[in-house]
Amino acid sequence: IFPEGTTNRSTQIKPFKTGAFEAVAGVQGASVLPLHLSILEIDGLPVDTATRERVIWADGSDSFMAHFLTLLRLRTTHFRIRTGGLIPAEGLDRKELAQRAFAAVDALRREAAEYAD
Repeated sequence: IFPEGTTNRSTQIKPFKTGAFEAVAGVQGASVLPLHLSILEIDGLPVDTATRERVIWADGSDSFMAHFLTLLRLRTTHFRIRTGGLIPAEGLDRKELAQRAFAAVDALRREAAEYAD
């Protein structure tokens, strides 16, 4: 899931909505795996603000279908996926789980930013 519940142009992570965490909150043996996606390259070009705009759907100026067709026209897109440690859901309500997941994903984002510099 993408628990921000929206898209945006910023590289900052917006606060997570908690509803999606309800499915696993408090469940014995369940966990959440934090992930962070970084776009590295689009059609052989390093990502900058202009090239990144070709992949993200942030302002809704295009319909999702128009955006999807733009994605289909791309030859290659390279991503880096960073994974954090599993967050056990047992004993946590959806809000606590969302807070921990947010903190873990934001740490992955900061790590990705340091790596890029």
